[in-house]
Amino acid sequence: MTNKTIKKGIFGSSENISSKIILEAEKEAEAIIENAKKHAEEIINKAKKDAEEIMNKEIKIAHEKIKMEERRRLAEISLKMKEIILRERETIFNEVLNEVKRRLREFKKTDRYPSILQELILEGCEAIGSGDLIIKIDSKDKEIDINIEKLKRIIEERIGDKVNISIVFDNISEFGGVIVSTADGSIVYNNTLEAILERNFDDIRRIITKSILEGERL
Repeated sequence: MTNKTIKKGIFGSSENISSKIILEAEKEAEAIIENAKKHAEEIINKAKKDAEEIMNKEIKIAHEKIKMEERRRLAEISLKMKEIILRERETIFNEVLNEVKRRLREFKKTDRYPSILQELILEGCEAIGSGDLIIKIDSKDKEIDINIEKLKRIIEERIGDKVNISIVFDNISEFGGVIVSTADGSIVYNNTLEAILERNFDDIRRIITKSILEGERL
């Protein structure tokens, strides 16, 4: 047996060996490629998931910013609307108040005013009580006939005590009424129509505001 024959018997033909090496290499390459594909797919999926989470987070932040901006804008609009409504209500209130004052001026010219003036005098005197009383009446009401003795008698009947009355004319009121005081000026009761209006200002505002609100709801 020659050396050539021996070698062939031990290793086989060179063609078979090459085929086996190539086949093994192909299998190894396929396995490597498969693992690489799987690893790449895992990396891609993770990247997609991370990207989706980041995108969702950014979208959420963007939505929150939009909502905050919307709330801010709505708050601004609401505040402006309230300011406009308050200004309009104040304008209406002032218009009504001016109309009340206009009617008070007109009321002084009516036949009812002298009797109202007398009631205002009696009310002021009752509020102060007995003693020497000074009644200030506006100079524009000087022509009104005031019966001092009759007033004195009515006051004494109401308070159950004696009084002395002195009447003084002065520029005390635009709308009329009286100011009653003790002789020494220690006690003063302002019963002019302006003072009455001022004392009832809060109630008048409440009534007017209520009317305005009811009108707004219609």
